[in-house]
Amino acid sequence: TRPVIAKAMYDFIVPTDGSLIDAFAAAEKRSDKTKRFRIFIMKGKYTLEGNNTSNTKTCTVDDKAYATFTDPTTYLKTPNVSIIGEDMMETVITNKVPNQFKPDGGNIAEGIGQGDVLSLQSGATGTYMQNFTIKSAMGDAKGRDIELNDQSNKTVLKDMCLWGYQDTYVSNNNKSRFYFEGG
Repeated sequence: TRPVIAKAMYDFIVPTDGSLIDAFAAAEKRSDKTKRFRIFIMKGKYTLEGNNTSNTKTCTVDDKAYATFTDPTTYLKTPNVSIIGEDMMETVITNKVPNQFKPDGGNIAEGIGQGDVLSLQSGATGTYMQNFTIKSAMGDAKGRDIELNDQSNKTVLKDMCLWGYQDTYVSNNNKSRFYFEGG
């Protein structure tokens, strides 16, 4: 049966109510996770610095530890979250990656799961994203700079721009369903 759609106001507006990290924290703290949590992002450029700062990662070169850095990825772990931007090209989410390079010229955060902008964890079922850009701060030609690492299920992306050099979108759950429209 077709679900009944009811109009609703946004639960959190970025930047009026706080940062996108604050919005994700509010979504995780809500008591009823079966109801949709709606986040609206106003036009602007927003830099995510990661929300798991206790996690460090180590870059290795030729099986030797080269550099250690704080995890720059921002994680969404809760279900039924809608993230809607005001304008696809003028609402831009990026990350902050270490400005340190390997001997081959690649960034130390290069690689799947290393310096991703946003990671939807397995608990983030039913995530809906619309009308904004996700762009890695790593820059072009620096290797794998994942914008969206999707380990969840039932993800919908509508009129989105994922701007990256290589491996822009990664689906890390072979039993999941994903839907893309426009963008």
